[in-house]
Amino acid sequence: MPSEIPTLRTEVEPGIDALERVRRQAVEHLGRFGDCGSGRTVYAVELVLEEWLTNVFRHGAGTRVAVEMMADGDRVDLRFEDDGRAFDPTQAPARQLPSTLDEAEPGGLGLFFIRHYSKQWHYERAAGRNVMRVEIDCVAA
Repeated sequence: MPSEIPTLRTEVEPGIDALERVRRQAVEHLGRFGDCGSGRTVYAVELVLEEWLTNVFRHGAGTRVAVEMMADGDRVDLRFEDDGRAFDPTQAPARQLPSTLDEAEPGGLGLFFIRHYSKQWHYERAAGRNVMRVEIDCVAA
């Protein structure tokens, strides 16, 4: 996306308060961009934010995540950079969904949801840090 598009930049540390703060900032930022502020797009962005940040802190032992978000009315680009253990989610096997509720177990669907709501995603390990980019289409509610 062009650099003149307003970008939300923030850093997040572990904790529910920090997660809620970045969620609120993201919703406010998206509200400025037409369809990007619609319920469906906001839901997708909130879910990706929550899942990625939770995974970094819970499983990757990260202590800080830099988050950037740009929106232009057609799409939202999210960029996460963290200091956690190396992990390329694009290489993780796709999770098989249970066929019945009896087979369902709580948790473990974060990457499934990120894949589902992302138009595309890209991972790289750079300078000892995980860098994850996620693109989400803006959809009218």
